[in-house]
Amino acid sequence: MPPYTADTADNVLEHVTSLYDSVRTVRPLVLHLTNIVVVNDQANITLALGGSPIMSLAAEEQELLSPMVSALLLNIGTIHRAQRETMLIAAKQAGRHGKPIILDPVGVALGGYRAEVVQDILDNSIPAVITGNAAEIGYLARLDASAKGVDSIADLKDPVRVVRDLAKQTGSVIVLHGEIDYVSDGETVVQLSNGHVDLSKVTGTGCSTGSAIATFVGVALDGIDLNPRGLEKSAADERNIRRRIFAGSVAGVLATSLAGELAVEASANHGTASFKAAWIGSIGRLTGEIIKSRAKVVIRYDQ
Repeated sequence: MPPYTADTADNVLEHVTSLYDSVRTVRPLVLHLTNIVVVNDQANITLALGGSPIMSLAAEEQELLSPMVSALLLNIGTIHRAQRETMLIAAKQAGRHGKPIILDPVGVALGGYRAEVVQDILDNSIPAVITGNAAEIGYLARLDASAKGVDSIADLKDPVRVVRDLAKQTGSVIVLHGEIDYVSDGETVVQLSNGHVDLSKVTGTGCSTGSAIATFVGVALDGIDLNPRGLEKSAADERNIRRRIFAGSVAGVLATSLAGELAVEASANHGTASFKAAWIGSIGRLTGEIIKSRAKVVIRYDQ
């Protein structure tokens, strides 16, 4: 993995392409505690990228699984009491074993029970990544963004500032997905402009981006313990870890958005089902070279 800086889009892409070139060697094991609507798609996305998914429902096995995995994905899309308890156990185990948590607070902007669950998770862990749409990220940032069901129906007025400030506030890398995607580690903000409108017509593409992010964060942190016992991480170590998580997040977003473009190109007269199949297939064909040649990456320097 090359020395990492985020001074230019080329720097970011160099690191991202190295993750694509490494994923099938590392084969990160990604533990999913996720929703019943998208679980099959998430497993297939992880496999297509070169990772290995494990889907878990049992609180009793979290202590066993946590040391084995490369990353933990928590998706609250169909949350219920038993899953809430399992997620809290899994989050605590991930912290104990130094594993990155990717949190997808699906529908949190609705408030109520979903908001309680997300607050519980944030009270008991610091996710490596929080990923969501404008309504979800806006809610976590205490802004007035609207939701209809679990979908966003409003845009944030200043997404660059929102993701940067929320990253500083939470200690997590923030991913805001929509027509244009934004990723921030609290210092750098990257704007990603790939994708296709048909991605919004298929359920689960946003949730599956969480799986892609978890897969690449697992690669980026391969061999790194986020919570080494008896050792205090230096500021340089902390910054290196954060930037690796940032690069893994960018890689995950680019995977699902670029695959959407490739899927449309492969079948001009596709329907919803054939588009979805082509999308998953396109994810499996992505390479570092494709990313480098097609990614639309801009560093945003807005204050």
